[in-house]
Amino acid sequence: MELRNYIGIVLIALGTILVPIGWMFSRTIFVLGFLLFSIGVAVFMTKRYLNKAEDEETDHTKSKGVPTDIK
Repeated sequence: MELRNYIGIVLIALGTILVPIGWMFSRTIFVLGFLLFSIGVAVFMTKRYLNKAEDEETDHTKSKGVPTDIK
């Protein structure tokens, strides 16, 4: 895994810990936890979306418009 994935996992964990604490004590802690969780998910999933888009792009350029068995 890359450093980006580890950072995303850490942010998700911190956000998950802070959200319930924010429910109990402070709205500011809740918002901070939610933001950390959201940013962590975005950081963790960014590479997957980029890889998926790249794979679809290369598959699209390799495929032909009409199958070869249809004449």
